[in-house]
Amino acid sequence: MHYSLGTEEAYVYWTRTSVRFYGLRHSAEVEKGEIEAFLMSLVSKRNISSSTDRQALSALLFLYARCWALILRGWRKLADHLR
Repeated sequence: MHYSLGTEEAYVYWTRTSVRFYGLRHSAEVEKGEIEAFLMSLVSKRNISSSTDRQALSALLFLYARCWALILRGWRKLADHLR
């Protein structure tokens, strides 16, 4: 897979931001509820747009599905709040 430099930089940014949100714990230790809380905090506290929220979700999906090869049940529910 090939991503643009801008996409790669955005994914790194959102991954680092999420790790800080989780208290610097390893991404593999984070549970689905914590991921959902992170995404919801972006909308409520940062007042970000839905496209930015989708980008953050995409970065986390990439991290877990591609990098860590983890399959979390209920990821579709996380995307539902974006609609």
